Amino acid sequence: MDPVSLQEETKPWLESTGNHDIQLAKPKTYEVVSSRISVVYKPTTQETPPVLPQIFAAISAGSFHVVVGFSLAYSAILIPQLEAPDSDLEIDKENTPWLASVLVLVVPVGAILAGFIMEYAGRLNTIKIAAVPCLIGWCLIAIGSNFTTVLCGRLLTGVAAGMGTSPAIVYITEVAKPELRGALIATCPTLASFGMMLSYLKGAYLTWRTAAWTSVIYVLIPLLLITIWIPESPVWLVARGRVDEAENSLKWLAGEKSSLPEQQLAALVKSQDMKALVTSGFMGRLAGFGRPSGYKPLLVLTGLFFFQQFSGVYTTLFYSVELFKDVGSSMDPSMATILVGLMRLIMSFFNTALLRRFGRRPLCMISACGMAVCLIVSGWTTWYILDGGDGISWLPVVCVLLYVCSSMIGLLSIPWTMTAELFPTEIRGLAHGVTISIAHILMFVSIQCYRDVRDLLGGAHALQWFFAAVALGGVVFIYVFLPETHGKTLAEIEEYFKENTIYIRRKKPVQRTENGAPSGEMVMITSKA
Repeated sequence: MDPVSLQEETKPWLESTGNHDIQLAKPKTYEVVSSRISVVYKPTTQETPPVLPQIFAAISAGSFHVVVGFSLAYSAILIPQLEAPDSDLEIDKENTPWLASVLVLVVPVGAILAGFIMEYAGRLNTIKIAAVPCLIGWCLIAIGSNFTTVLCGRLLTGVAAGMGTSPAIVYITEVAKPELRGALIATCPTLASFGMMLSYLKGAYLTWRTAAWTSVIYVLIPLLLITIWIPESPVWLVARGRVDEAENSLKWLAGEKSSLPEQQLAALVKSQDMKALVTSGFMGRLAGFGRPSGYKPLLVLTGLFFFQQFSGVYTTLFYSVELFKDVGSSMDPSMATILVGLMRLIMSFFNTALLRRFGRRPLCMISACGMAVCLIVSGWTTWYILDGGDGISWLPVVCVLLYVCSSMIGLLSIPWTMTAELFPTEIRGLAHGVTISIAHILMFVSIQCYRDVRDLLGGAHALQWFFAAVALGGVVFIYVFLPETHGKTLAEIEEYFKENTIYIRRKKPVQRTENGAPSGEMVMITSKA
């Protein structure tokens, strides 16, 4: 649909509400951002939209992360049981690492697919589509009688993980207001941590087959929530010319009696971003990566994910049982793994609260510093124990738990929350998919190389020191390049990348009105009295 068609499509709505003319003028009545809509809508009155509908929408859309978290942690219970002498399925030990790493290898496929599908089918419908390979995958794992069947099941659950998580993040980015956006996006890692905790608990008491069957319920619950209760993203609906549905969606989010939906919808109809999203097409979206607002955030996020993955945050997840054996702890590895899952879950809630009060930059830097300190101490204690020392076998477990806590403050969780908010509207869906793909390719490399790097460096203690060095490098990278997005509208974030690359040398932002438009350029909607 071209811009003229979009305007014609919205004309009946404008006439029905009495808003016939949209023109440039000095503000007298309703003001709307003219240059870039922040998608998280800036109301033109002092009315504050209710937060409960936004919270419920975020949790419902993000609930697919529970089964994704379950999938990620499942290898920690699957591999030890398969390698046990009494296993009912014989698999060569050199093949078992593939059952852990193949999931993250194929997540990019799902993320890229989601980037295309969500632009044409919608954010929520893409999550529904992702449920199909997820259900098939878990059934294959549960009934698997050989390595190939189980591997195919992991492949399908990996594709589903990429397809189901990307649209949830984009959806929350588009429906949440700026001050809540970070906290609401952080509910997704929290729900994933909950899924991991469930996986660890079931691994301690159930067989890997039974645990796989129980995962089906975590696929069906999101389908129920997003089908019955929450509306599609109003941003996407307007972009597809479905204005009446967008108005209903906005009313659901703001309340039937609120005057905000009318103003917000008028802003979306006028927004040049919405026109670009509809008219650009595939080649236009690819061209968007050639602009500063496209390639700069992609490079920043790639660097951030590099330091995240190679500081070991996901190695402790996929090889948690083996890691606690390597560090020489006297605690039962399965119990230590459950403690890791519990700490991740608790810290996820804590991180959600922190994101409402503090910026992304300080949280990430504090997180990386804490991780480095814990890894240095843990590496020393591991070396001491393996060298014959005794009396401190409990200390590596404490260090690893504190390391997990530190990672959850920022470096583990925050990069995932920024994958959608850093990109402009017209490429957000595709860019999010590309970024998630890059992150999981890096994750695959770090997981697949865990045993080889450990042996190459001389043991678990040296590997922990390597992780610590990478974490400290991440502190420098964050300080120099990562922009602060806390409390910023999506339009302000996009404007930053047009003019800046190095954050510590950033230019002063353009002065804007209280509605986000550049000074002297506002749009108003007049009513024919």
